[in-house]
Amino acid sequence: MEPFTDSQPAQPSLSFISLNDAQPTTIVLLHGACSCHLEFVHIIPLLSDYHLLIPDLPGHSGSRDIKPATMDNAAKHVECLIHSQAHDSRAHLVGVSMGGFIAQHVAVSTPSIVQSIFVSGASPLSGWARWLAGIPVLTYALLGVQIHLLPDAVYFWLASTVGIKRHEELLAEMRGNCTRETMAEVFTSLLAWTHEDVGRLRVRTLAVAGGKADDVVGTTEMGRRLEARGGMDGEMAWPDDGPGAVVVREATHAWDLQLPELFARGVLTWIRGEDLPAEYERL
Repeated sequence: MEPFTDSQPAQPSLSFISLNDAQPTTIVLLHGACSCHLEFVHIIPLLSDYHLLIPDLPGHSGSRDIKPATMDNAAKHVECLIHSQAHDSRAHLVGVSMGGFIAQHVAVSTPSIVQSIFVSGASPLSGWARWLAGIPVLTYALLGVQIHLLPDAVYFWLASTVGIKRHEELLAEMRGNCTRETMAEVFTSLLAWTHEDVGRLRVRTLAVAGGKADDVVGTTEMGRRLEARGGMDGEMAWPDDGPGAVVVREATHAWDLQLPELFARGVLTWIRGEDLPAEYERL
């Protein structure tokens, strides 16, 4: 499954994979920091009823030469991808961690091209996570130890203790993506995203927290902000077809690699306006 590149005359374009092109509705899958399109290898077969666009975001893998790797720049490139490649130039956005922040940014900036968003591990940074993101050298050091220094056997043993599936090819890409420059650009830019920005979302939005690793309190606040949107400008009350924020108790941060079937079922039910799986507990 080799990524190919969309051609845009004005700027370098994202490397991406397009699958199931005959399906009428597009989903864009947005990966986390240090990762790439390979993050979704277990999800892809479960979303076969949808046209899938899976880019490598700026600074990562096939898009490694696209700089900077900031949230703003990534959002602009994702918007271009949707305009040029998504069916009817509209898409549902699914984002994990960094990808979830980018999905929200796109939905606020250009809501007309977004049908819904499903984001996990993407609540505005607070507490120790915010402090850590503000010290890029420390952020890189902590990630670097895990990704660059641990022997493969130790890395995969630690991953297995939380149920993460083996991902040798992805790990090789992560080692190329996890650079000091890229991590500084990513995490510094994420500091700008606030709960006030969450309140500006005007599309159907589901915020998910992995109960074993994510900020459940921050995700709960996202839900509160989402549910309060109807009183802001009279544009759109919170829809009745789903909660604003949920927690999946057994999920870790990168749970698309841990519980792919449950992750995909949540995506599908959310997009279709159906009842979420019982494991998705409302916050």
